[in-house]
Amino acid sequence: MLSSRGKAASMLRSSHRNWEGANRFLCNGRIMLGPEVNVCLLTFFLCCLPAATFLAGVAPFTSDDESQCTIIGCVGAFIFFLTSGAFWTAACRDPGVIPRSMDTESGRTHRFALNQRHIINGFEVELKFCTTCQIFRPPRASHCAVCNNCVRRFDHHCPWLGTCVGVRNYRPFLLFVFSAASGCVYFSYFSVLRLISVAPSGMSFWSTCWKAIARTPVSFCLLLYCCVFFFFVGGLTAFHSLLVALNQTTTEFLKGTFRGKINPFSKGILCNCLSILCFRAPPSLVGTEVGSDEDGTAKLIENMDIGDPPTTATAISTTEPPSRRNPGVQINT
Repeated sequence: MLSSRGKAASMLRSSHRNWEGANRFLCNGRIMLGPEVNVCLLTFFLCCLPAATFLAGVAPFTSDDESQCTIIGCVGAFIFFLTSGAFWTAACRDPGVIPRSMDTESGRTHRFALNQRHIINGFEVELKFCTTCQIFRPPRASHCAVCNNCVRRFDHHCPWLGTCVGVRNYRPFLLFVFSAASGCVYFSYFSVLRLISVAPSGMSFWSTCWKAIARTPVSFCLLLYCCVFFFFVGGLTAFHSLLVALNQTTTEFLKGTFRGKINPFSKGILCNCLSILCFRAPPSLVGTEVGSDEDGTAKLIENMDIGDPPTTATAISTTEPPSRRNPGVQINT
């Protein structure tokens, strides 16, 4: 007899071998990468380049005090390892993929016979049926065309990670973006200090700048690189800070899902931040079976996504036209 852990591992191995999505698996399915692995490796190289340049060409020359240079280098190394750890955690973790329904005949029946709706926290939510995965997607879930999977609390498909960002890897994605932006600021600051320390006096401004660049071209190149890189990660940091405060995903914000409507998942700025940044992410569903009927969807809704309030879901399956339905706020997922 296999233990529950052994059964779960066996199901995980069999599921990833028969996976119909575009993901790539390593270590018997324990590591789940997106389809764009080359992009993921390129992004990691772009993160390593400024860190290596700073530690080798800038940090040792920032001060005449050797111990101070060591401290500056250690802080830079810490930021790099924090960024790298968050990056690989986000890239290698299941983002919240919903397994496809194996009962395709039942899925087709539910697709054409029923219009599945649920009452969540007093709001009426009409669920969309995914013809590819043969399931009714839970609230805030969406199908990624690149990875070819439905993902819980789908935020976006990240070109930097080469995979989706969803309920299970959103927090490490935030940590990666925030730490990368912090690293750009940190490296840029000491690059400027290094340029100032070698700049000659008694010359015009532009002559002084050219002399400083000629004396430490490594500092100037690092400063230029970090400024360009910060243009991307700094913008992402500001944008996702706004999304966390509003408790919205990138997809919801761009589509205007809650524009002019009440967001049933928002609990105020402070609670939104705490729920997304501090609460534990739900377990992975890879290796499990999800039905296409009301019971299967209700199980997904009961285990709501990160940043969502505790929910009581009531299934309403009906073929009534919209005019006969109970009035309320409808969220099309």
